[in-house]
Amino acid sequence: MLSLRVGSEADLVRTLAVLGVPVRWLGPEVVRPTPGVAYSAGEFARFPTPVARFPGVAQPGHAGVAGERAHVWVVGDRLEISVSDESDPYSVTEAAVAAAKRIEVVLPPIVAQVVDPPQDDRNCVCPRYYPEVWW
Repeated sequence: MLSLRVGSEADLVRTLAVLGVPVRWLGPEVVRPTPGVAYSAGEFARFPTPVARFPGVAQPGHAGVAGERAHVWVVGDRLEISVSDESDPYSVTEAAVAAAKRIEVVLPPIVAQVVDPPQDDRNCVCPRYYPEVWW
């Protein structure tokens, strides 16, 4: 998991560009759910999810980052990127670690935005909760 600070819409757009993730703009012509109308799960899934802070931008969702499949989502003032092995999404596998290493190669231009730890709890393999894996 990686968390990057994004202070403005311009920061978000620039950060996504560095990662190679296209920005999906949500203009007024984009069909959105109508409040009070019931939709099936399939119908609702077709609506784009806007970024709460920047409603003119759609959440990236699953995207390619450095050629690797990742989940990219904006939460508050952070852009969170997570990688998992599709065959074992609840474990940190060697394949997931290898994918994360390939993503790290594109990070130098935005390294000042890195939030460490990306998620400050026991569910994140970070120095605070798992010091034995850091040296």
